[in-house]
Amino acid sequence: MSYQNNPNGGYNQGAGQNQGGGYNQGGGYNQGAGQNQGGGYNQGNMIQDQQLSMWFRMVDMDQSGVLEAEELQRALSNGDFTPFSIETVRLMISMFDRDNSGTIDMREFVALWRYIEQWRDLFRKFDADRSGTIENRELFDAFRAFGFNVSPKVVDNMVSKIRILDGPKKSRYSKGINFDRFIYACVSLKSSVDTFHKLDTNKNGIVNLDYERFMILQINGK
Repeated sequence: MSYQNNPNGGYNQGAGQNQGGGYNQGGGYNQGAGQNQGGGYNQGNMIQDQQLSMWFRMVDMDQSGVLEAEELQRALSNGDFTPFSIETVRLMISMFDRDNSGTIDMREFVALWRYIEQWRDLFRKFDADRSGTIENRELFDAFRAFGFNVSPKVVDNMVSKIRILDGPKKSRYSKGINFDRFIYACVSLKSSVDTFHKLDTNKNGIVNLDYERFMILQINGK
């Protein structure tokens, strides 16, 4: 689906952009009270720790007390019977793995689940046409509401990258990105913005990189 840029450098704004509560303007979102379920089964209310403990043990295949990416992937669903992509799962582990073990324990799993609950509520706010996916204009609206001053070109490139990760067969039948890719896009963008701000020591919006530093950033995916 194509979009026409408006004179201000954004997509033509349709109904459904939500600039209301729940977001901070520092390039992220307000981690307030959790909302709806974020993973493997539907639950109207906040899932209790006891239920999460049971779910954790079910996917802990070797009963080691920690989950690797492939095990965690079994616990996380988009709500349409498709699992989270392995890239998003690994991103989640990197965010919640406090001891840098490459795994998450039960406490980290609970924190991760609450985090996903909050993201699902945001996803629904920006899925203006209730299609179950976020299209380019909706993603642009979300980035702007989160305080990211990005152009449509950045959004289009982000979606193109996600389509490459998903593969041609999967992306052929979808006009947008699904829930876990929405998380992936938002968190990846925030990481890139944070990296830029660290390198922009003069705070003038310009970063100078030598060849080696540029290559290290590229290799690390920053």
